[in-house]
Amino acid sequence: MFWLKAVGLVALAVAVRARLTSEITETWYGGFKVEFTLAPGGAVDNWHFCLKLSGPVESLQCDWIANTEKLSDTEWKLTNLNTDGHIDAGGNIQSAIVVTCRQECATGHHYTLTLNEGCGGGGGTPTGTGGQTNPPANTGSGGGGSGGPKDYADALRKSILFYDAQRSGKLPADNPIPWRHDSALGDCVQGGWYDAGDHVKFGLPFGAATHVLLWSMHDFKAGYQKANALDGARGAYAMVKWATDYMVAAYNKGTHELVAQIGDGDADHAYWGPP
Repeated sequence: MFWLKAVGLVALAVAVRARLTSEITETWYGGFKVEFTLAPGGAVDNWHFCLKLSGPVESLQCDWIANTEKLSDTEWKLTNLNTDGHIDAGGNIQSAIVVTCRQECATGHHYTLTLNEGCGGGGGTPTGTGGQTNPPANTGSGGGGSGGPKDYADALRKSILFYDAQRSGKLPADNPIPWRHDSALGDCVQGGWYDAGDHVKFGLPFGAATHVLLWSMHDFKAGYQKANALDGARGAYAMVKWATDYMVAAYNKGTHELVAQIGDGDADHAYWGPP
């Protein structure tokens, strides 16, 4: 089983004593997730803390709010991202640490997680809460990943480019995909997205993808804004409007008919040329 124990203080970049609570919430073969809440008490503009584990781990990630630095096989330092350093007085941050372990972790090794005031130091006053889980089933290999920082904002912006590359119809002058040109201008409903890299416009997966994208913008709007990936010609709003404009055009109010699919899947899958 995994055993988590938090026995130190969080070292902040300003002289403020912090309270940190933590709990293992998920385990799998070769890894586990620790959710934590950091409450500095007073306002801070930067923070960091160090984690020391009782056994070696391959990676430790907290990518949404902190960079992770591997100091040794068992000790890691977490430092806030530039956009996540400020915490208001009386406020807190909540996030998760994903730990990828070696074989010991996968087979139920007891792990102790210690939060130190300074990297390389010892323990201190207990401030965290511990927890344990049963070991996960041995069903596969451990996860990969790196302990270094990852630019998820850039990944989000590149994900939007995927939908730009799927566009059908008359493309705008600011089309960012140089090898894509106008296509399917003779369709009964122009525009929309091609499906999965082929040239059919399937209404059901098309609508489902649009729904999930819109839901993500609703639930994670702040993340899109922080990544500069919401507004503007290259933003998520413009990207998904290409889809919703097509869906509106696909419905004939006069005849109450909906165009649910354009293209023949079998014939299309036998064709490997451009649209």
